[in-house]
Amino acid sequence: MSMRVRGMEKLSFQNQHVKWPQRISHFTTRQSSTGAGMDPLLRKRMDNLADLFVEARDELEMADESKGTTYYNEDSEQAMSAVAEAVSEYKSILASLEEPARGEFQRGNGLKMAQLEGELEMLLTDDDH
Repeated sequence: MSMRVRGMEKLSFQNQHVKWPQRISHFTTRQSSTGAGMDPLLRKRMDNLADLFVEARDELEMADESKGTTYYNEDSEQAMSAVAEAVSEYKSILASLEEPARGEFQRGNGLKMAQLEGELEMLLTDDDH
């Protein structure tokens, strides 16, 4: 599965073959389509992170669309909150992992978190002008 993100190249959410058993990338830690060998708690946290990412993107889009309306202030606050929650969960998962899983997770997801923060900054900066 892949998705188009405004201002970014196509992001791929498919796993690639690696030599070590538990690949942590793109909000998943699947070795296979069944997720064999993954800690169930980690899987739940990764699924939650994926949901938070989608929610934050939706909130950013809604806030952007509401610019110039009476709804903008509330929508931008919700976007800020959603981005903060997604980034916080990402950092929490990252802190709980050990190498090499930590590095793999960071390489696979760090840009997505930076994208959220960048889009929020653009939204708020555009509002100042």
